[in-house]
Amino acid sequence: MSESPLMIKSKAFALEVIRACKVLREAKCESALINQFLRSGTSIGANLRRKRIPCVFSQSPLPSPRSCDTIK
Repeated sequence: MSESPLMIKSKAFALEVIRACKVLREAKCESALINQFLRSGTSIGANLRRKRIPCVFSQSPLPSPRSCDTIK
C-alpha cells in the first residue's frame, strides 16, 4: 500500500524543517525559537500518522475520530 500524497508532503516538509533548524543552530540563533520551530514543523506528520493508527480501545477496526480522544 502506497502512502498518501499528504503523508509524503508532510514528511518532506518535516525534513526541510530539520535541515533549516540545523542551519540555524550552526548560525547560533536563539535556541528556544529553533526548538519550537522544530516541534511545530514535525508535529504535522506525527499527527497525521497518529490518526492513521487504529485506536486500541476501539472495538471496530476503523474507529470514529472521537473514539480515541475521549480516553485520556
